Amino acid sequence: MITAWPQPAIWRKTLEALDFLVCINRYHTADSAYADIVLPAATYYEITSYMRFGALFKIRERLVASQGEARNDFLILAELAQRLGYGDLYPQSEEEMLRFALQPSGFSLEEARAAGGEVRVPTVMMQYKKWQKGLLRPDGQPVSTRRAASLRSPHQSSPNTATTHFPSIRSPPRGRLPIPTWHGSTRWCSIRARGQRSISAASITACLDSQNGIRSHP
Repeated sequence: MITAWPQPAIWRKTLEALDFLVCINRYHTADSAYADIVLPAATYYEITSYMRFGALFKIRERLVASQGEARNDFLILAELAQRLGYGDLYPQSEEEMLRFALQPSGFSLEEARAAGGEVRVPTVMMQYKKWQKGLLRPDGQPVSTRRAASLRSPHQSSPNTATTHFPSIRSPPRGRLPIPTWHGSTRWCSIRARGQRSISAASITACLDSQNGIRSHP
């Protein structure tokens, strides 16, 4: 939290005020410096897990043994649940976790491993232009182009223009921080990030306010 969220001083003060703090992490962070106990989690190379990408279910096998007392972070939480009397509600091993994740697919763990560690599971693919297909209305009727513009822009200044209230953005010269220049708006803002974000820890979020002008937050 300290290094990822705005106003780190507030989070330092919050963590200092806690009576007890437990962190699960793969390495020490600014947050874990305030922890009473740090439980070491293993990396993705040291555990057996899985991934879902659309219809693809793929098993991620362990590549190397974990170091020290590091464990699968899910199993750390599962054992905490076990000690609290709720262990029967959660898988207590990586094999149980894979079987649980595969249950809705209709495939067994043995079938998935026999297929090379990946199977295709039934899934609802992403739908585009739902307003044209009637997926936004209970009656299944498509939304007209003019009405769709109104849905996308409820604060439009004109019934014939959908986005006139949004500011335009001018990209900064190469090599400078990506601070956008805003034009044509007194209240609403639009955020756009392009390219790599390694110039700063995060892109700058700027909002226009009719009374306070531009407010930027790292």
